[in-house]
Amino acid sequence: MEWARRTGSRFAAEKTELIHLTRKKGEHLEGQISFDGADVKPSPTAKLLGVVFDQGLRWKEHVQQAIKRATKTAIALSGLRHLRPEQMRQLYQACVAPIVDYASTVWHDPLRDKVHIRHLNTVQRNVLIRILSAFRTVATATLEVEAYILPTHLRLRHRAQHTIARLHTLPRDHPIWSALFRAQNRRNNVGSYARFPLAEALKTMDVDRLNELETINPHPLPPWRPDAFTEIELEPDRETARERAVSAKNTSDIVVYSDASGREGHLGAAIVALNDNDESMWRNS
Repeated sequence: MEWARRTGSRFAAEKTELIHLTRKKGEHLEGQISFDGADVKPSPTAKLLGVVFDQGLRWKEHVQQAIKRATKTAIALSGLRHLRPEQMRQLYQACVAPIVDYASTVWHDPLRDKVHIRHLNTVQRNVLIRILSAFRTVATATLEVEAYILPTHLRLRHRAQHTIARLHTLPRDHPIWSALFRAQNRRNNVGSYARFPLAEALKTMDVDRLNELETINPHPLPPWRPDAFTEIELEPDRETARERAVSAKNTSDIVVYSDASGREGHLGAAIVALNDNDESMWRNS
């Protein structure tokens, strides 16, 4: 309320929701807030940015809503005619799967959500039956192999792992790192109660390898900042490249040399930067 008075903003009581995030049943409906002469009482669920929060953070209501919306979209797409299976598969991945996957890194536990996965599998199974014109007695795993589509639990797990990997590329002073450190500490704490999905998803990954990822600054670079490399040259032969390298070294601050080769289906590449004494300042391969 102090922030509202300071900024001149107003809260709408009819758009305000109150929820107690606890698994103790006696505390679910305790307390309320009042402002502008209106009382806001606790509710069993609250919606924030399209995610339905429940008091115990079990996400049952959110999964039910996702299934309902995805099924409705799948039924609408099934009304389209004269589509080949590959086109129907593309529509499913572009229009239906994102509804199920929305904010899955918040509510999905890759190691424990077996009940949710069983319900979510029905959405994908029904769509695959339509795509392949298969019998309803065909096993779900067979449908997924024939349609070349990942099972739901693997798709959600890969999404969680991809998100965690991207978070680990942020600078260490980023605010999200406080949550990452907390998740890493709770990752192997068997006695912790009501684990959050981030800590469980970390169990499926190698934390040591995550900490070795390159740090990527998320802030956009100013448009007036010069490029790191103003010129990249590829010479036709070794002698010409050597002469050009000597010339560039005398006229440039930093010259980076690169090389790559392929053999028997394997590729290799390396880069090196030398100082004025022809000593390696930095290299990687």
